[in-house]
Amino acid sequence: MREWDKAIAVLEKASRDFVLDEKLACELADDYIMAGHYAKAMETLKNVLSTWGENPWRLYYQLGYACFQQNDMEKAAHIFNKVLKVNLTMLRPKGLLALVYNMQGNTQMARSLWEKNLHEDPTNPVILINLGLSLEKEGRFRRPLIIIPGPTYLCPTITRS
Repeated sequence: MREWDKAIAVLEKASRDFVLDEKLACELADDYIMAGHYAKAMETLKNVLSTWGENPWRLYYQLGYACFQQNDMEKAAHIFNKVLKVNLTMLRPKGLLALVYNMQGNTQMARSLWEKNLHEDPTNPVILINLGLSLEKEGRFRRPLIIIPGPTYLCPTITRS
């Protein structure tokens, strides 16, 4: 974390001495996120959004992630949906949106998104773990993850009857 703090100090000094362009401000927001300074990241990203000339999906993704880390699930879900309207092919916002839905208690929507993500990235361990944990919460230990070749069970000692 100390290295992120050094990078932040350099970029903050540059922002005081000069005017940061949008890309450098975005890098500062990245560093804030990596160092766990989510409120500062959100403030920086909101300022950059007003002048950003390119497709803003990356900024919205970072903003959604910062909201997620601050446990503002409603805002995070809204922003991740915004990201997906701009760039539907992004797996990370879909995965985080699914996690937000799951944390909000909407396991069906979460599971649906995770299963769609598995079709696009069938070996992603994060998706497999999250999907497995959501099934486990419901006591569904015997449901195979049929998307993976040869049924994979949540508990390796349970076999198909």
